[in-house]
Amino acid sequence: MRIRWKLLIVLLLVSMVPMAAMRVNGQRALRELGNELASRSGAELIEKTESALQRLVEDHARILERERDLVETALTTIASEIRERLLACAVAMESSDVDFDPFQKALKAADDVSGNSAAGECVMETPSGRTVVLNVDYARQKFSNDSDKEQGGMQAESRERLAGAIPLYRFFFLRHPELLSWIWTRLENGLEAVYPHYETAHRQHMRHRYWNTEPASDWYESAKKSEGIVWSKPSRDPVTGNFVFQVSMALRDPEGKFMGAVAVAVPAAAFLHENEHIRMLSDNVTSLIVRADSSAEYPVRIVATEDEMNRRRMRWFSAEERQWLKTADKPGLAAIAADLSERRSGVRELLYEGVMNLAAYQVFDKHGDALLLLIPEKDILADAAAMESYVRERIDHQIFFTGLVLGSIVLLTVIVSVFMSRSFTKHISRMADAVKRVASGDFSARIASESKDELGELARKFDAMVPALEEHVQMKQALDLAMEVQQNLLPGSPPQLEGFDIAAQSLYCNETGGDFYDFLEVRREKSAMTAAVVGDVTGHGVSAALLMASSRAYLRSRSALPGEMGEVVSDVNGLLIKDTLETSQFVTLFCLEIDSERKSFRWVRAGHDPAISYIPETDQFCQLKGEGPALGVFEGFQFEESEEISFAPGQIVLLGTDGIWETRNPDGVMFGKQNVENIVRHNADKSAGEISKAILSALSDFRGNQSQEDDVTLILVKFGP
Repeated sequence: MRIRWKLLIVLLLVSMVPMAAMRVNGQRALRELGNELASRSGAELIEKTESALQRLVEDHARILERERDLVETALTTIASEIRERLLACAVAMESSDVDFDPFQKALKAADDVSGNSAAGECVMETPSGRTVVLNVDYARQKFSNDSDKEQGGMQAESRERLAGAIPLYRFFFLRHPELLSWIWTRLENGLEAVYPHYETAHRQHMRHRYWNTEPASDWYESAKKSEGIVWSKPSRDPVTGNFVFQVSMALRDPEGKFMGAVAVAVPAAAFLHENEHIRMLSDNVTSLIVRADSSAEYPVRIVATEDEMNRRRMRWFSAEERQWLKTADKPGLAAIAADLSERRSGVRELLYEGVMNLAAYQVFDKHGDALLLLIPEKDILADAAAMESYVRERIDHQIFFTGLVLGSIVLLTVIVSVFMSRSFTKHISRMADAVKRVASGDFSARIASESKDELGELARKFDAMVPALEEHVQMKQALDLAMEVQQNLLPGSPPQLEGFDIAAQSLYCNETGGDFYDFLEVRREKSAMTAAVVGDVTGHGVSAALLMASSRAYLRSRSALPGEMGEVVSDVNGLLIKDTLETSQFVTLFCLEIDSERKSFRWVRAGHDPAISYIPETDQFCQLKGEGPALGVFEGFQFEESEEISFAPGQIVLLGTDGIWETRNPDGVMFGKQNVENIVRHNADKSAGEISKAILSALSDFRGNQSQEDDVTLILVKFGP
């Protein structure tokens, strides 16, 4: 990249970074302020709404309890009236018909004030879903066999007695028109009646629906088995199709004999009406009647739903098929189900139909049925969302304005950088030419700048650097030559001995190193032996390489003369002392003498790590130790060979330097001899070359991306297969 572009970048950074930082900081602060305002207001709205819903649910529970008491009081009064009329004699009924009913005066007064008529209309729903208007007559009852023929026997007498309770029925219907739908009576003699009387074109259909459907028998059988008031599960009214509660009570004589049962149908809307304040929170309230059902995948079952088309009339319909409250928020649903099972009211957040809602619920009967109201949180948070939208609009306006300012600064900076860069490029071009000449090998290149600024100082430093660079290049070339010479001093390939497989390798950490290995021919009186030698010179670099070369030369020259291996090492020690006296360097050495005819070996150890021996047949490792200091330390020390040992089939002997087991990984842990032994054991059936490669590969993997810190040298001798 050219200097003018760099200068442009610098100027842009200097001028724009502070402003950009201020802009970003201001933008972030404004956004955080808007988000915090929206978050706080939203959280406060949610908290207040939850509290309000909790109070509404609790208030609803208290109202429900009072209305239940009112229904039970009405049912008890009606049942008492019917029982007394059934037990009274016919003569008493006829003689005291006017005075017997204490509600006649109240009923007449209420009719006069309200203008209430004895006839009216009621709405029903047909199986096809069509709405039909019923003609309702509040002055009479409808019996199971409602014809004009005279009825004889017990049923006829019971019909007359039940007719006397109609003023009482009308009194309760007039005083509480929203609380009662029907009054059903069924006697043991088979007489069945429903109040008020109704007529419709679907007469036969209605008769079938009322007299033969399950709900009619449910309340009767439940009342027969109970001694008190029975609230049945909410279900569809067999007459109107609306959702009702069936509250029943048995009729018994003074001796406790069952005479029949009476029931009232209470519209669900009478109990499950929503509080008017809920609609102030949202117009999208979902009202459900639910029940906990732990046996299903979704543990809350929908018993009934509110008619969306008739919210004002609060019409409820039972689910024709088993339905469940399905949501992806299963933990929230499980918490609601647990509350319903424990008959606890509450308010929780619930994800329903992809929208987060506040769910308020209250159990209202002993069967565990509960009213569940779902109010979308987005409706509650509408004000907070409007505030957030306004703040974001103001922030976007501010960002646009600061963008214009930054754009103007960028343009001005570009113009200034173009003019200022011309004063720098002249000197830099001269430097670039000089660098190219030096890179091509022309070390006579100079800049010779007379400028007093930093560029002039850089030019003078460059002129002083070129001679030093030339010297370093020459030294590098010399080191490369020394490395090539040292590598050539190592044997090209291991000796070929019958029955033996030998491999050797040396890796230096620098251009030159202090490790070496060699294969010598040791002359004895009657035969010549092959000696494998591994040495390690202290230190690295050129000095270690020179001492290594001297040690190798002394060993080769002395091994050419007759003598035991111990004598050879002792004589080499005497020669090295003269070289190391002033340098404090020394050489460790391990010599393994192999007798290929007798299939045996001896060794001499001079301060070096012991060699490792492994016999696959017994799976045993041992170290070839021995007494002896490093070479170049003690003058006149006589080294001795170990006792002769025969090779075992497949036996492996490893000679190595400490650079193998002292290699460290990035965590500072050493490779260790145990890992070396494991590699030898697992590869014992392979050739010597393959085993040595496995060791070096494991070292490289263990070291990772770290550089090699010490020289690594090894000789591996394998006997037999």
